[in-house]
Amino acid sequence: QLDPSGYIRYSQIAAVAMFACILLSTWGTHSRIPLLKVDPDAERVTLSGFVQGLGAILFDRTYASLLLCAFFFAIVGGMNTTMHTYLSTYFWKIGSDQLGTISASAILAMILAPAVAQLARPYGKKEVASVLYLVALAALTVPVALGLLGFIARDLGTIMPWLIAQNVIMVTCVITALILITSMVSDTGEHFRLKTG
Repeated sequence: QLDPSGYIRYSQIAAVAMFACILLSTWGTHSRIPLLKVDPDAERVTLSGFVQGLGAILFDRTYASLLLCAFFFAIVGGMNTTMHTYLSTYFWKIGSDQLGTISASAILAMILAPAVAQLARPYGKKEVASVLYLVALAALTVPVALGLLGFIARDLGTIMPWLIAQNVIMVTCVITALILITSMVSDTGEHFRLKTG
């Protein structure tokens, strides 16, 4: 975890794995192209028409607010991912085995996320997404704040349950929010079509 030479090997393996996944998914879906339905009455989109339509979408208040919300949530998620290794190593002083255990707890979050997304049915997508943002922010900051204030001892036995819970909550919130944001983008597209005809 503190050996920088390991990150070079990790990045090389990750790059090859990502490239292989892209090629595999492209190869797997290429044969489906002839089966896609094309609307014969659809007009061809020109570059100026595309830019005009894009401008109309970006200046639509509903879509712009959703886009900004998703943008800032992505920034926070990226900062959390980046800072996680540093905080775990230098603030909490845990080793790579414990870091692996914390990362593995994300499997539970992947199972919980679709169930949490069902809360959008009775309470609404916007409301649930807003609460998820607040919960994610609290999960990100509360353990560190409690550690700085001395309410959580930084010994391994005390901190591991906190960090596992933090990771499960954060990943559940992120995955659920992505599910809801994708759904809201679809809803916004329908709203925009109704508005513009």
